[in-house]
Amino acid sequence: MSISLSCVSFVKKVKKGLLAEHSPLLDDISGVPTWNKVNNDMLKKYKAEVLEKVPIMQHFLFGGLIKWD
Repeated sequence: MSISLSCVSFVKKVKKGLLAEHSPLLDDISGVPTWNKVNNDMLKKYKAEVLEKVPIMQHFLFGGLIKWD
């Protein structure tokens, strides 16, 4: 079973209602034509929602690689 089908199966077990209502991202992935597109879009989302957010990134320790001013 693929990772996405496993995720959908788990969500359907623990949540009630339509997948599109409680897990729109998983529902949207099912309509993407290729896994390459899914991968690229998920990386863009991760960058926007995690890497570019100061309240989140301030908790990461980069040592001497990146200076936090």
